[in-house]
Amino acid sequence: PHPRDERSAMIMLGGESGLKKVGNMITVPSDPIAYARHLYAVLREVDAAGFQSLFVEMPPDRPEWTAVRDRIRRATRPVET
Repeated sequence: PHPRDERSAMIMLGGESGLKKVGNMITVPSDPIAYARHLYAVLREVDAAGFQSLFVEMPPDRPEWTAVRDRIRRATRPVET
């Protein structure tokens, strides 16, 4: 499925401290602590909504994001390109 598919959702980094939802796109905070605080709630919400696919923009590969990146890797399966 493609990210624009109605059965897909996308999680992207944003600039605000809270969540923002527009259609199937969810913007999460660009602060690693706030992102971590919202991550599992967002994943559960996407799962409960019945989406077939979830596309997650990986946070930066920097030390302050290590825990968040690890959580994403454990909760998702990479797309093969």
